[in-house]
Amino acid sequence: IRQTGALLVEDAAAKYFLLALLLLVARELRAQFEVVVAGSDGEIDAALRAMPRTGKWLTLVGVYDGDAREGNREGVNWPIAYLPSEHSPERLVLPVVNNPARAPELAIAFTRNEADILDALDGAYGRDGHDWWYEFARRLGIQHETLWLGFARVWLAQGANRTIAETFIEELEVALG
Repeated sequence: IRQTGALLVEDAAAKYFLLALLLLVARELRAQFEVVVAGSDGEIDAALRAMPRTGKWLTLVGVYDGDAREGNREGVNWPIAYLPSEHSPERLVLPVVNNPARAPELAIAFTRNEADILDALDGAYGRDGHDWWYEFARRLGIQHETLWLGFARVWLAQGANRTIAETFIEELEVALG
């Protein structure tokens, strides 16, 4: 499948969370779009304002963190969407995965033993939201894309999260036209 556009996100966490959601919920979209880190919600705004509309051969969509819903998006030339919830991906997923009771699920998601997961959770404990992810990944020796794919699997299995993710994909598809 030929790529037809780009999904602009704020940071690496949003990129890897979005890629994981696309892979697990809407695989066909993942192959069609490159996910590009813009740097911030303001940088997404600037890119969507600066790039003129093109024919159907290129589609840009600004995909903002859920906590950017209150921003002023006037004057953007391209559609927008928001990741699930009213939070950043880190704040959305952290309460689910930062829990020793989830060690068995995390062990399966990362093909590690529970002791390794508990060690990684213990090593990341007390770190701020952004540093927590890096320390957890470092302790398991995994790349960030693998980290977010595993976390997305565990997050999707909890409560209504799969429905929330499917609703986000539907909103993204509407934005894509």
